[in-house]
Amino acid sequence: MRGDLQDEQTIQSTYAATLGAKSFRTAMAIAARFDLEIQQYDVVNAFVNAKREESSEPVFCSLPEGFRLPGKCVKINRALYGMRDSPSLWYNDFAATLKRCQLVPCMEEPCIFMTKNRSLYVLFFVDDVLLLHRKADQSTADKFIITLRQSYELRNMGTGDWFLGIRIVRNRSKKTIALVHDTYIEKIAKKFNQDSWKTPATPLPLEELTPNNGRASKAEVKSFQEKIGSILYCAVMIRADVAFACSRLSQFLTNPSNQHHDAADRVIRYLYGTRFLAIVYGTSEEIQELVIATDASFADDEETRQSSHGYTISLFGGLVAWRAARQDTVTTSTTEAELLGVAFVAKEVMAFRRFLSELQLSLAKPWTIWCDNQQTIRLIIGSNERINTRLRHVDVHNMWLRQEHQKGSFEVSYLPTSDMPADGLTKNLPRYKFEHFRALLNLQNLQAELTHRNKLC
Repeated sequence: MRGDLQDEQTIQSTYAATLGAKSFRTAMAIAARFDLEIQQYDVVNAFVNAKREESSEPVFCSLPEGFRLPGKCVKINRALYGMRDSPSLWYNDFAATLKRCQLVPCMEEPCIFMTKNRSLYVLFFVDDVLLLHRKADQSTADKFIITLRQSYELRNMGTGDWFLGIRIVRNRSKKTIALVHDTYIEKIAKKFNQDSWKTPATPLPLEELTPNNGRASKAEVKSFQEKIGSILYCAVMIRADVAFACSRLSQFLTNPSNQHHDAADRVIRYLYGTRFLAIVYGTSEEIQELVIATDASFADDEETRQSSHGYTISLFGGLVAWRAARQDTVTTSTTEAELLGVAFVAKEVMAFRRFLSELQLSLAKPWTIWCDNQQTIRLIIGSNERINTRLRHVDVHNMWLRQEHQKGSFEVSYLPTSDMPADGLTKNLPRYKFEHFRALLNLQNLQAELTHRNKLC
């Protein structure tokens, strides 16, 4: 039972971190594009500020060593660190305080609050708080902090050089903001002794990963899961170029072989060799404001014959969202697999559109989803086209996509596979194709800039 509870908490914390990273990346893209000021604060002992409700189930614990009395215990009336419901209690308390400060919540992203006239945005994840505003609205931000200090003890962290373990590198003259994960990658490379090896050019070897014919020991399973967990955090936060490798290796979490361990070590070495690759927002005025791409790889899983699909969403030159995963059901053609991939990203696009609408950010219309399968596009935009399939759910997705396309929710256009940013999220690519895929993601090497900054310091 304890193991199930820990697994559930791990999934919830990873999901929460993903949500926080997505809204954080979007906020950084907007800050770069409109040259917003960024201020960071840390709430001291955040959880203990939240009180436990009298109506909730009471929690008791024994007195600490040196203070114990026979037959006595203490009743917990605060959200202590380590308790399962403490994050929820803290969020409710902090959200209530922000509302008293006349801020309104973002319905699509629960970790973002803003003033009604959108002069101030507050982004928070647990006890880390970011304030975004135009330079002309500095007085509004100062008044908000004064009001917030009446409820919590705050530590001023300056202009925000780190958030969620991500380094923030800002160039005000070029109006760019870069996000890089170099310190975290160095940490995991040293942990797994992969920092002194020759670094590969691609995350995965070209040979197919096969299931383990034997049975891995508990120690081997634990070690492999630690490696994949470390890679996964990097893949969902910054490094979309290892998302497919992480998704592929995650299929062997419960019974890894030596081949899988070697592949995981290779991914870590690849990350270490490319640890200065960064997402850069606001690279130039000529870049497309929004680029949405989706791709699928038909029946590429030899065991289940499920297909892989992936998508990327870029805002102001840098990635804000991506996904690499297997589809839940088996399809019978490439077109069916592509349809399911487009349906998935279309739902994400509609949610993202609502999110930007709440932020009062208007982008060029229409919102276009790029796809490299022309038959799929014809099935969506053609009024007389209909897919011939016995899979009812595929036909339903087809009809839903056509309905939303006719309503103007999005457009679907063709993009050749050679220019498809999502191609590397669905398959293992050879070196020259992988490097082209990484270039399409617009990940830029910041090693020279960081070295120059360190010398100046």
